[in-house]
Amino acid sequence: MTPDSDDLEQQLREKLKLRRELGGLEEQLQQNLKLRRELLTTVAKARERNAKDRLGWAIYWTFLALAGLWVVICLWGLYGQSSGVEYAIEVFMRSPFEQLALMGIPALMLYSLGRAIRYALSRE
Repeated sequence: MTPDSDDLEQQLREKLKLRRELGGLEEQLQQNLKLRRELLTTVAKARERNAKDRLGWAIYWTFLALAGLWVVICLWGLYGQSSGVEYAIEVFMRSPFEQLALMGIPALMLYSLGRAIRYALSRE
């Protein structure tokens, strides 16, 4: 063999070695890309769920405030009469269950509706 062929053979071996190294790097880059895609998918799902949870809590607190407002309006209707507190106590004592139902049932329904919507949005 001539010295030129030894040099060519040596260069060929170096090129093959570099190609193997580049092939390994390309494989690692593909794995990295796959992991990034999986991470982006996971983050997107977490953000979507977080948004649903926040919306559910906002609706829950809105309905809870409406329930409280209903009770305040009912009490204002009783105590806001010109006759005062004595009249309100008299009306309440005449029909306590009716007054509690007038205040409690709509308030409980608003609370339950808000709770159900929050539950439906927070679950998948």
